[in-house]
Amino acid sequence: MTIQKPMSRIYEKISNAGFNQAYIKTLLPEWWDDSLAETPAGKQYASLHLARIFSLAPESLKDDSGSVSFCFDGHHRFKYRVDLGEEDLTVATAIAYSAARIASSNFGIDYDPDVDLDWTSVRAQLLKTSPYVTLPALVRFCHMSGIPVVYIKNFPQKACKMAGMALMCAGRPVIILTQAKKYGFMLFDLAHELGHIAKGHLKASAEGVFVDRKIDSGATADLEGEANSYAFGLMAGKESLRIVPKGRYLTAERLARAAKAYGEENSIDPTHVVLNYGFSLQHWGVATNALKYLCKGNPVDQEIVQRLLMEDIDLDSINDDDLELLTALCGA
Repeated sequence: MTIQKPMSRIYEKISNAGFNQAYIKTLLPEWWDDSLAETPAGKQYASLHLARIFSLAPESLKDDSGSVSFCFDGHHRFKYRVDLGEEDLTVATAIAYSAARIASSNFGIDYDPDVDLDWTSVRAQLLKTSPYVTLPALVRFCHMSGIPVVYIKNFPQKACKMAGMALMCAGRPVIILTQAKKYGFMLFDLAHELGHIAKGHLKASAEGVFVDRKIDSGATADLEGEANSYAFGLMAGKESLRIVPKGRYLTAERLARAAKAYGEENSIDPTHVVLNYGFSLQHWGVATNALKYLCKGNPVDQEIVQRLLMEDIDLDSINDDDLELLTALCGA
């Protein structure tokens, strides 16, 4: 008869909650040793540490407990439901809370609850130093307001992930982004999530969190419509924008040149002009190739967000375990 080791039982509980074994191993600190759980005190410490990593209730990792339960700062809310139930985003939300907790607790800039987030004010401020609202400029604005922007790359295999998330954590708003496309898309996602904060959607929710299963720039109803209008206003100076050619359809190279000219003339990031064109005409192939022309040689959006976050983390206050975990989640 094989006797299961104490740490293996803990891993099994976490795995049953939706975190596959390989993923669990990737988030363990460098000093971790499974023999830690062979004493009662060590097992308790290990359970507390693992619960913190995976946003779990520590008591639910005990041998005599039933299934593992998640422990967030508040309840979470899913507003986009199709065929999948709310529980399908629970694992991704747990990871997002872990990253948000670390970023919020160790951010080097105080949160300003009185900052003016009206899109007209934010846009006017950013256009003082940039020809249009860019991703780096908008991330920096959020950071200077005390709102960390966190890109999460690494989720458990097969886990359903959200498109974006805005939440209150440790006394400040935090924005979570997961966009995998290299150029352009993340700017709208960030403006959309900032819109949820600016429009008071977090305050209106007793849980203080808003999870976007999907970000649909074409949505016009309710809170999603408000967040989209805010995003378009911030990026383009008008709360709705649909860009279509006056003449014949454009090749990727011609679209890139036209987007650059149109963007400079109207103070709109050319990548958004390209994507708006692609969305309006459903010409995604041309739009994708046009982005390659526009962004050739530039760092990808994910690298920009990762770098700016790490620049504003207080490295004097963050402990090594949290820094290692945040780096692993962000893929930095």
